Amino acid sequence: MSKKPDSDKMESFKDPFYKKMWFWMLIGSALFIIMVVGSIFANNNALSSSQKSDASSSSYSPSEDSEKSEIEQRASIAEEKRLKSLEQAVPSTETFSSTSTPPSSSTAQSKSSKTTSTPTEYLTALNKAVFYSSRMYMSKAGIYNQLTSEYGEKYSSEAAQYAIDNLVSDYNANALKKAKDYQSKMNMSPESIRDQLVSEYGEKFTPEEAEYAIQHLNN
Repeated sequence: MSKKPDSDKMESFKDPFYKKMWFWMLIGSALFIIMVVGSIFANNNALSSSQKSDASSSSYSPSEDSEKSEIEQRASIAEEKRLKSLEQAVPSTETFSSTSTPPSSSTAQSKSSKTTSTPTEYLTALNKAVFYSSRMYMSKAGIYNQLTSEYGEKYSSEAAQYAIDNLVSDYNANALKKAKDYQSKMNMSPESIRDQLVSEYGEKFTPEEAEYAIQHLNN
């Protein structure tokens, strides 16, 4: 009877250690500790990488700002150079006025002096001459006679000559206009028209002006 307990004791010592409860409890505790430590390391790594990222981004901003500032400075310098070149290319207002004003001023003064020194009779004679040429298509000699005639305008010979000298007129065109009037209104022949154009008692055009009118009568 005393040998049975000894055999039970021997059987209990023969069981492997991994079948013991304490072994699995130890394994579980170790795994839990490993998981906790791993989680701590993971959080530390994430925090470190985040700090590095923030540091890199914060360190990037000053360099970016400095680059922008440098670009703006270069652009400002280039703009200043461009404005200076434009100022040098364009003459100043003072230079322009000093070079251009005197001639125009002297010209205006000379014109003004001519106008003021010309007698009023001469100027009115010129206005009459313009009317006789542009409205009545008269010849140069015809206008002069009309201005000086006792039965006409009664201007002095000097005033009439001033008007003729300063009158701008196309006497060929005037002769042609007169010739067409004689042809259409009085049904005159070309030779009769020629005689009337050059007659001392007629239109007083020159032979050359009368010839021009006859040559272009039917145009």
